[in-house]
Amino acid sequence: MTTVAVIVRCGFCGSVVTREVDAGGDDDPGYCNPQHRKAAARRRARKRELRDLRYLERAVRPGPLCPKPYKMTFATTELAQAFIDVTFPDDRVIEPYPCPCGAIHIGHPSKEEK
Repeated sequence: MTTVAVIVRCGFCGSVVTREVDAGGDDDPGYCNPQHRKAAARRRARKRELRDLRYLERAVRPGPLCPKPYKMTFATTELAQAFIDVTFPDDRVIEPYPCPCGAIHIGHPSKEEK
C-alpha cells in the first residue's frame, strides 16, 4: 500500500505536523497523536452532555412565586447534580437545593446554612 505525507493542523492543540497516512485509507490525519484524538473525543462527548443537560434545565421553569427566578432550575436533584458534575467539576461547594417554588436550583450554601 502507498503512503502519502500530509500536513495537518491538530484538531485538539492546533499544532501543525506532517503525517504519513495510507493513500485511500480511512485513517483520519486530523490530530498530531492518538492521545489528542482521544482527548478531542472526550471534549466532544462533554459538549453533548452539556447540551443535553441545558435542554433538561430549560424544560423546567420556576413557579410564579419563585424568590429567585433568575436561577437555573431542574426537575430533580439528580439532574442538578449531574449538571454540577459536568459544568463545575472542580467546585465542591456548589450544590443543588429545593426552592419553595417546587424547582431545584443550584448554588453555594447561604450564610445561614454554614
